[in-house]
Amino acid sequence: MLCEHAIRAATRGEVDGLSEKDIMGMRWVLIWKTTHDPTTKDSLRRAKGRLVILGYQHPRLLGLKTASPTASRSGKHLYLSCCAIHKLNLESADASSAFLQTSANLEGEDLYARPPPEVAQTLGLPVRSEYTVIKILKAIYGLTNARRLWYIDISLKLTERQWIKLGCDKRYWILTKFAPDDPQCNADGYKLIGQIITHADDFLIAGDLQEPEHVAARDVLHGLYRWGKWEIGHTVCAGVSCKQLQNFEIRADMKDYIKENVHLLELAPARKRQLSANTNHTEMSAFRT
Repeated sequence: MLCEHAIRAATRGEVDGLSEKDIMGMRWVLIWKTTHDPTTKDSLRRAKGRLVILGYQHPRLLGLKTASPTASRSGKHLYLSCCAIHKLNLESADASSAFLQTSANLEGEDLYARPPPEVAQTLGLPVRSEYTVIKILKAIYGLTNARRLWYIDISLKLTERQWIKLGCDKRYWILTKFAPDDPQCNADGYKLIGQIITHADDFLIAGDLQEPEHVAARDVLHGLYRWGKWEIGHTVCAGVSCKQLQNFEIRADMKDYIKENVHLLELAPARKRQLSANTNHTEMSAFRT
């Protein structure tokens, strides 16, 4: 967050003009993430911490535009079908700290927050004081419009670089080449050479690696953001694992997701005989987890 210049210490003049309701809270969110070692196929757990802002305390919450599209199921199916039909290489990538990479500057929005002690110390602020306030400069996690700002950033950058957004799915972009003699061209003579579909900070990328135009566009995309992992031939999106075979066929399953997240609910013998009984509180709680 500090490396991205997403926050700065508020000046005394700025703080003096604020009331307590103008200052949002912040907190750490700690989670465990499961990853898979491709060599041993073992599941690895690692801890991840993220500093988030309490966006529901935004002083102008009801006036914010927060809506942003999500990738549709049909869009994902179309993407996978096109990979197989047009022999496009399947790739996947996730942007690191995605929301903080947006180009939008929120300096003029006058958003302020009360940071946790360790952040205050790093910025040279007193740990507990009325002047322990920071100003928000970028789309921090927790802001209710952060996802919208991230989507707008992706859309603008891809459109500027000749990617075409589909009307059927606003999270789906394609790259075409005029090739009227190609058997896979459309009625207007254009051939599909690349496609991107996004889901939050995950990118599904596919293209013909024999086409110089796609390779150049892929290299440009690689430089647009900082990426965590970038995999070829395999992706996991919304619990669905997709693997591309050498003949470009796509195999999809949810075996790993089910193994890690779906567990049998143990019932007492007497409960098993109550076939028409309603679900009790304990069972309902187990279903939710």
